[in-house]
Amino acid sequence: MQMRMESIGDEATSQLYIYLCELAAALNSFILGPLDARFLFATGRSKCKTCSIRPGAHMKQIMIMVMGLMLPVDTYAEQRTIDTQRSVLTIRVYKAGLFSAFGHDHNITAPIARGSIDDSENPAVELWVDSGKLRVVDTDLSAKDRAEVQKTMEGPEVLDVRQFAEIRFRSTSVEKLAANRWTVRGDLDLHGQRRPVAAQIAERQGAYVGSVTLKQRDFGISPVSVAGGTVKVKDQIKIDIEIYLTR
Repeated sequence: MQMRMESIGDEATSQLYIYLCELAAALNSFILGPLDARFLFATGRSKCKTCSIRPGAHMKQIMIMVMGLMLPVDTYAEQRTIDTQRSVLTIRVYKAGLFSAFGHDHNITAPIARGSIDDSENPAVELWVDSGKLRVVDTDLSAKDRAEVQKTMEGPEVLDVRQFAEIRFRSTSVEKLAANRWTVRGDLDLHGQRRPVAAQIAERQGAYVGSVTLKQRDFGISPVSVAGGTVKVKDQIKIDIEIYLTR
């Protein structure tokens, strides 16, 4: 009786092994492509045709494989790289002061050097900007005045690009507000200071777009002023975001 029960148990184990092999092969060919042949073939209680190992030796590996293949699709989501050729941040700096009519608003482009977005169940964003690549693109300034503003921005009074060559953002949370809309919170490293910021982001026509406002003084930057402060820029600036992902 005991030998009969053991035989039944062995047969059940063998049949389960065959079923799992076939299931793994079917799922794998549909999702991942060809599977290592060791896991694809077994007949009855015999050894694997390709590796001569008895069924029980592969059971744990087969179980792990099948369970992994049956996980939700979101589990397989990977980090997607930001398309640095198309993505850009645009910084808006606004004039202030008694004679602000004689000053200028400034538009500055900040190309993204590298970054990624994880769109899994725990989304995350990380990106870097080379501070030396920021460019003043004001169209209402002469080339000479634009070069002067560029020099001031890169110098020790503002970005100090020689000492602080990189600007970095790393998300700490992503809150979904509605379909294709999120609030992204994270830490911004700028001018040697790290401060929390929050951006409102939406997905439109294949791009993640949005904006964030921050104050220069929070990052140890004093807003530039000239003529005894009668012409200066506001402390608060706005950053428009347009991010594309590589296909």
